[in-house]
Amino acid sequence: MPGKAKGSPDQKLALAKAIYVPWLHMHQPLIWFVYPKNILNPKRWENESLIGNLEKMLYEGNYDALKMAMAYSNPAKFVTRLREDGLDPKIMLDFSGTLLESLERLCSSDDFNNTYVRVDMAGRDESVGNIIEQYKTALAKYPDAIEFTGTGYYHPYFPAIPKADWGAQIGRWREKFKSLFGEKALSNVKGFWLPEMGIPGEEADLFQLIREIKRAGYKWLILPAVENPGACPLELPSGEWNRFRIFNEPHILSASAGSETESIVTVVREPGIDHQSGCGAGGVYDKANWVIRERAALKASISPALLVPTSDGENGNVMMNQFFFDSFTPFYTRFADDKVSSLCVSEYLEAMQKKVLGKVDWERAGEAFSPISIKKKGGSWIGGHQQWLEGDRRLAIKRKIDKLSERLHKFEKLRTKPAFREAEDAVLNSETSCYVYWGSDFWFDQGEVSIKYAEKKIDGLGKP
Repeated sequence: MPGKAKGSPDQKLALAKAIYVPWLHMHQPLIWFVYPKNILNPKRWENESLIGNLEKMLYEGNYDALKMAMAYSNPAKFVTRLREDGLDPKIMLDFSGTLLESLERLCSSDDFNNTYVRVDMAGRDESVGNIIEQYKTALAKYPDAIEFTGTGYYHPYFPAIPKADWGAQIGRWREKFKSLFGEKALSNVKGFWLPEMGIPGEEADLFQLIREIKRAGYKWLILPAVENPGACPLELPSGEWNRFRIFNEPHILSASAGSETESIVTVVREPGIDHQSGCGAGGVYDKANWVIRERAALKASISPALLVPTSDGENGNVMMNQFFFDSFTPFYTRFADDKVSSLCVSEYLEAMQKKVLGKVDWERAGEAFSPISIKKKGGSWIGGHQQWLEGDRRLAIKRKIDKLSERLHKFEKLRTKPAFREAEDAVLNSETSCYVYWGSDFWFDQGEVSIKYAEKKIDGLGKP
């Protein structure tokens, strides 16, 4: 019966032909801000405050900031409402560490409880509420409905930052999530989101990245994909291009360094469903059925098909105003059925392992899932690295960050000291992808100011 598809992951897996789960990526960078001076005044950078971009927008009275704040609370609110109505919604979320940090500050007062936002065309206003507390409650009551994944704290583009900092970026996020939501909630964080979906293709770099992700406790990660075969960074080992075998099946990704090999389970972004462009629940259902039909002709060995579309969760009119009303809620109230059902990614992967292996065994997952390869050039959610590694100013900033990191790691003997932690945080913040992504003087200057601040912090460590 449409809208009433329920049951355990094993039961859903036995009946379904396709599993759909929406994934929302949430992020705001830290930004240098002077109250109320010009942020770009180079003589003032020492006196600027490093705050979240959402906080800056709220301070400036930008109405979109309120809509964004509501967008951050919507997953918890709508999942709770649908579960209370007896339905079985599922959603994947990743929040950058800097956004969690900013929301923690903003929710430390009652301001959001007294902040109202217009939420529908009927003129209904609703309180944003305490976003952190909403997730604490939802994760405790409905841990199978919302699955968070880990990420890099400062939203770094991993192929562009020093490998020596990968572990700290990953570890900082886990520290913040645990401090906000507790050890039990952290234990349920099994997947990993690469900021900007940036992944290196060089074998040694890929090996180290997989190792760092697994060392932190993650069991799987999501890979980027685009529809254009030439631009897609993924390929089957045979060199065959088949969008249904690449996009709609879980895989195992391996990389070697010397005699050692690291492998990790992966799922792939479904690029054929674009929630940000307004793809509604009916469109999702239709595209899921199209995938079912096309894969049936292939006699695909892995069933049901997995469709994991990803999108920013707060950018643009659709995500701020329409997604939860036009796509998310209608899918679970009107379209979800036994054939096109929904699970969180870890539920799907674990149920699939039990189906094939008889038990959940992440180290033997290569026996359950097919291999996939990253092209040597690597890739991102837009296909290539151009927004982070092309252009004179981007490369100049990268060189400065490389030198910063090299200087910092000469002080490893001071790692337990608060001053080292402060210096490391400053270096990690300078690696924020947004500072180079947009290609504008404003954001480049944010990166330059962050680098100067990090240099000052390292200077304060003395001599190595």
